[in-house]
Amino acid sequence: MNKIKENFKLKFPLTYKTTHKITYKTIYRILLAAVLLSFIPLLFISKYNHMSADDYSYGLKTHKAWQESQSIVETVKAAGEQVADSYESWQGTFVSIFLMALQPGVFGEQYYGLGAVFLILLYAVSFYIFGHVMLTKLLHAEKYQAGIVTLIMLLLCTQWLQAPVQAFYFYNAGVHYIFMFSMLLLALCLQILLAAGTKKKLWCTTGGAALGFLIGGGNYVTAFLYLLLFLSILFVSLLLQYKDREKRRNTGWQIVSLIPFLCSFLISVMAPGNFNRGDKFEDVSPVKAIGLSFRYSVEGCNIWMTLSIVCIFLLLFPLVAGMVKKTSFSFPMPGLAVIYAYCLFAAMYAPTCYALGFPGAGRCRNIYRIVYYIMLLFDLIYVSGYIRHKIVKGGLLEAVRKAEAFFKDHIWLPFTLITAGFLFFMVLSDDWNSYTTLSAVKSVWEKEAQLYHVQSLERETLLKTTAEKKVEIMATTANPRLLFFDDITTDPKDWRNRYMAKWYGKKKVTLIER
Repeated sequence: MNKIKENFKLKFPLTYKTTHKITYKTIYRILLAAVLLSFIPLLFISKYNHMSADDYSYGLKTHKAWQESQSIVETVKAAGEQVADSYESWQGTFVSIFLMALQPGVFGEQYYGLGAVFLILLYAVSFYIFGHVMLTKLLHAEKYQAGIVTLIMLLLCTQWLQAPVQAFYFYNAGVHYIFMFSMLLLALCLQILLAAGTKKKLWCTTGGAALGFLIGGGNYVTAFLYLLLFLSILFVSLLLQYKDREKRRNTGWQIVSLIPFLCSFLISVMAPGNFNRGDKFEDVSPVKAIGLSFRYSVEGCNIWMTLSIVCIFLLLFPLVAGMVKKTSFSFPMPGLAVIYAYCLFAAMYAPTCYALGFPGAGRCRNIYRIVYYIMLLFDLIYVSGYIRHKIVKGGLLEAVRKAEAFFKDHIWLPFTLITAGFLFFMVLSDDWNSYTTLSAVKSVWEKEAQLYHVQSLERETLLKTTAEKKVEIMATTANPRLLFFDDITTDPKDWRNRYMAKWYGKKKVTLIER
């Protein structure tokens, strides 16, 4: 009997040595492959993307300039003219408008899909850099541990977007929000490095100043959030370093990097167009806007806190708890920290609630939702750190050490459960469109994206080749969730119809049903 047991152990070893072979590095590589694989359908489907709505209006001047001159210089000048017109008549976000005016379709409709590729890759890279810097520089986490958490969060914040078409595929909205949010993530990385006392202060300050200028001239949701986060980082830096004169100098570099942001933000806020635009919406007082911000943020929390999200963050807890032990920060007053994080999240709603009286379109809600998940990770880290540094000192050290030893011996367990749960909720979901990658796969598999592409090409070809000045075009029968944002109407006087007509040099364009 003993010989049989020994033979069994040799063939099926269930010891620590076997489980230890599955390292953080191995799990990181598996996750990285999974994340890269999930982005392939998102990039692939961009080849079927087409312009709509504001892409025509903001790109009209630059499109005509390119057609007439084939000159980059003249096209950029036309983008500047669009900025000046919009600044006076509609909105002050001059950096966003400049980028909107240079959307890829300006140089040819066939290039429009490149905008989605650019936004997706920029978002993914910026998110990863932010996660890596935050976890390794602030928590001193091991790089593969930080990489695992970052990849899980990236997957989470890509698959569960509120309106993915407005995040990546409708360029006008994507460059206004996702591009600016990506700039915010990179700017925060530089601020964290400056606060940590990096030796490359000049480079970080210069980069932070440039990114801050872009953010200040972008959408107000991102700009306001950046201001609040910057002040938070600055306050914590001063609080932790007030006794160290050498480290206090780091805050000077941070403040210098903020100046370009404040200048561009002020230029944007003071635009005459903002006041003209405000006349078209409900007049909301600052006090009411704050109340609406908390109301809508609570609604967002209720909607986005699903069972799958709860499971993922619970399974992340052991990994996060293992990371926080390497930092000397004691994580004081966790309740206050959680409340403050929520207040920052709610404050994001204030600009749109003040300007419009409601949280804004899907492009705004994309940013709300991403920040909400990042806020949950912050709460998890902070509470884990408090437990590690406070409760452990109360006599639970041995129990925690045993738990950490078990987790180290079985690091495959939580990630297997996360993967299995993630696949379960995705594949068995009633609506594949709820998940960005599955929505892309579904659209291509069912030929919906291809049909949308063919029908859109037919319309564009007709508008470019016909000599008629009054044109009727067919509505698309296939409207993929990731690709279709808006269309013209049966009313030729509608603003969308008018700008499409101007784009193709027509007097009138009307939509008719197939």
